Amino acid sequence: MNDLISRQAAIDLVRDVCNAVMSGCESRYDPETEDEVYKDILEVDAILKCNKEVRIALCNMPSAQPERMRGRWIMNDNGTYSCSECHSWIPNEQHYYARYCLYCGAKMDEVEE
Repeated sequence: MNDLISRQAAIDLVRDVCNAVMSGCESRYDPETEDEVYKDILEVDAILKCNKEVRIALCNMPSAQPERMRGRWIMNDNGTYSCSECHSWIPNEQHYYARYCLYCGAKMDEVEE
């Protein structure tokens, strides 16, 4: 998976999942050992469940990377071509090698005659 996610959304998600899973736990921080102290094995199981739920939730987060618009060159009556997305036109011969609209950046799939 190579898409981007929002950093703040990921932080919020981890916090919310951990709070939900660990809400019934009575763990505490021990300043002497500088570690968390858990009441019983059920709390340790809750932490393992929390790790699993965080991994699942992060994998299911929506991508923050916008999808590129896709369009087509549409032939006009005057011999020019227009982008199907922004309707900007280019000279006739440029549509052969313009893979993206020069104005809106849409990826061009094919020509509509």
